[in-house]
Amino acid sequence: MAPARDDETLLTAVLREPDGMAELYARWAPRLAALMRTAGIPAADIPDVLQGVFVEIWRHAGRFDARRGSAGAWMTQIARHRTIDFLRRHHPVDEWQDEGTPLPDPDDRLVVQAGLSALDPRERRLVELAYYSGFSQREIAQLWGVPLGTVKTWSRRALQKMRRAVTDEVADDP
Repeated sequence: MAPARDDETLLTAVLREPDGMAELYARWAPRLAALMRTAGIPAADIPDVLQGVFVEIWRHAGRFDARRGSAGAWMTQIARHRTIDFLRRHHPVDEWQDEGTPLPDPDDRLVVQAGLSALDPRERRLVELAYYSGFSQREIAQLWGVPLGTVKTWSRRALQKMRRAVTDEVADDP
């Protein structure tokens, strides 16, 4: 039995060897599917999204550069983008509320929206992933390819910015 190949070797083999993609898929599809499930993609849609991810991996395998990061991080980033695209198309942020747990007061929803609108796009996406999609800070760091401490700092700043915006919004109410 041949020794297991590392992800970088597999990724470079994808374009030359038909079995390379099958091996890469067998190794990474369960991990990427778990991330998609955690992000809120319905189980029935995950195979289609995964197919798009692996088609993109195959198409762009020649662009992978090991000096810029690991193959796993590169593939996770592709999956992250596909996941976000799917969620934007199928679940706009305004609909990302559990039907089983409505907000107690419609004004609360407006306050949360005011807080979110005060954030820049990266901060908003971070809050959405953490609070609407259930990603942990560690998972977000892995998805975005940044250190965990960076995600923690960004989260703290985003929540502080939201708190200031909400406090200003409530103070402005007559």
